[in-house]
Amino acid sequence: VELHPYFQQKKLRAFCKQHDIVVTAYGSLANPGSAFFRKAGDPDVLTDPTIQKIAAAHNKTPAQIALRWAVQQNILVIPKSTSEGRIKENAALFDFELTEEEMREIDAMDRGWRLVDLTARDSDHPMFPFLEEY
Repeated sequence: VELHPYFQQKKLRAFCKQHDIVVTAYGSLANPGSAFFRKAGDPDVLTDPTIQKIAAAHNKTPAQIALRWAVQQNILVIPKSTSEGRIKENAALFDFELTEEEMREIDAMDRGWRLVDLTARDSDHPMFPFLEEY
């Protein structure tokens, strides 16, 4: 499912946890380099002051903080990258932990903002899932 600090899907995650379903997140960084889905003025997780502050405190990149936030909640992440350096960076998440306070700060960033919005194109399809609450 699409899941990042600005679109946390808390109700869906609670349902999955209750039913022993592991959540796998795509768009974990809210696709900062994607021109396909992003529009001018869209928020940017990686430049958010909260993420920047926590990254500086841990001497990590903003991407590592956003990914660690998900992994620390047992969410699988599949960040896309074509750069060897970024792939290595994205995997370097296990030598630090976010504090409970930092986790709460990122939890408070939820805006309900979906990056991948297919409503205009697909909402009239009988199997379109995004009109339902989850």
